Amino acid sequence: MNQLRLAQRIALAVGPGLFPSACQVDQAFGRYTAAAATHWGQLGLSEAQQVARYFHDVVLSLQSIGAFALFADDPRYPQGLSAISSPPPVLFVRGCLPTTIASGVVGARGALYQSIDAAQRLAGALVEAGHAVVSGGAIGVDAAAHRGAIDAGGATVAIIGSGLAFPYPPVNRALFDRIVEAGGAVVSPFVPQTRVRGFLLVKRNALIAAWSTRLFVIEAAQRSGALSTARHASRIGRPVFARPVGEGARWLISSGKASAFERLDQLVAQGEASRVDTETRRWLECLQQPIALTALAERLGCSPGAAAARLMRLQFAGLVSLGGGLYRATTMGLRAVGASSQSALFDPSSLR
Repeated sequence: MNQLRLAQRIALAVGPGLFPSACQVDQAFGRYTAAAATHWGQLGLSEAQQVARYFHDVVLSLQSIGAFALFADDPRYPQGLSAISSPPPVLFVRGCLPTTIASGVVGARGALYQSIDAAQRLAGALVEAGHAVVSGGAIGVDAAAHRGAIDAGGATVAIIGSGLAFPYPPVNRALFDRIVEAGGAVVSPFVPQTRVRGFLLVKRNALIAAWSTRLFVIEAAQRSGALSTARHASRIGRPVFARPVGEGARWLISSGKASAFERLDQLVAQGEASRVDTETRRWLECLQQPIALTALAERLGCSPGAAAARLMRLQFAGLVSLGGGLYRATTMGLRAVGASSQSALFDPSSLR
């Protein structure tokens, strides 16, 4: 696809309000092409032609930074993004998108040392379990998660709240380069020239939640991006786990939107070792409709504590979600109930 044709397609995808019709896009780009063949100083550009020139510059910017446009109809486009109401019609990607299961790890920028260490250890354990690690590229917990995945020899995806030409935060430029060199990707739903804005970070948070099959909150304040991401994840049924550090993380746990955890590496190992056996099927059959913990424990004949422990493992495996204090089987969990043979909970093919 040549530069102008790609620019036209990006314009149609991200700027539908700029042109009433695809025909007008073609006309604007046709006139822009004619103008480009002359001297710019001798020819005034209409507003539509200026927009065409802008999107041509978008393509040139992508090429200059070694990035590409990934449209929603591309097989490589993350299927999980369909869970949000308005998935971006195009993503701008620098690097390679992992094809393995993705788990999100987020947390505070000014995190405690213990939280930084926890994020790195969890990311490494997730990589060892066959996962890619998704985070927001920010300083603090996000950066620690990316580094932990890279150090463990795995791939990680940084979804940033700015354009790729002005990656935010700029202090992490070297980390973004490492992510790409290690086989991961830096991704933005915004055109490359976009500067960071608060509302763009909120949109970025929704993408992290949807991209991830499960989300880990390492530390979160009451008003924070990590809490925003967790709310998005809970809203679309992604299992959320929170380390009880920070008012926001404790609120997630007390409100029933997240399960508490401490021993991160052990939790990953438990999830990886679990299989959809006969007993698990029995639990998932009871979870086809939302149910409270105490009611589930009574139905299955076990204590609430034992039920909570097993539910946490099932959540981590992506088979059960928690919302509004009620547990229910996820789509993958329902598929597992209907499957005729046992399968590993972390089989990447089951999520594609």
